[in-house]
Amino acid sequence: MGRLREELIEALIQVEKDARRLEEEGHKEAKKLCKYYRQKMDQEKEKRLLKARQEGKNLVKQAEQEAREYAQQLEKNKAKELKEMEARFNRIKSDVVNKYFKQITGFEGE
Repeated sequence: MGRLREELIEALIQVEKDARRLEEEGHKEAKKLCKYYRQKMDQEKEKRLLKARQEGKNLVKQAEQEAREYAQQLEKNKAKELKEMEARFNRIKSDVVNKYFKQITGFEGE
């Protein structure tokens, strides 16, 4: 019975050693997994940041292009309005000059 008891004690000691070894291996494996997934998350974060930066650059380019087109349209509108104002001014000036010319000369012409 003494021998059986010793074998049981040795078996218990071995089971405890195995349990500690497995626990250590589990901790090491968990650390590896944590490190692996941390790296994956960092890579994904960087990838998404790069994508967001590129989309931001594209939006800025698009906004700049739209602003240039708007400015060009404003320039066209300005030129058109100035031309129309100049034409109105010339008509009014001509009418006023003709009116005073007629008053001064008494010429009723057209």
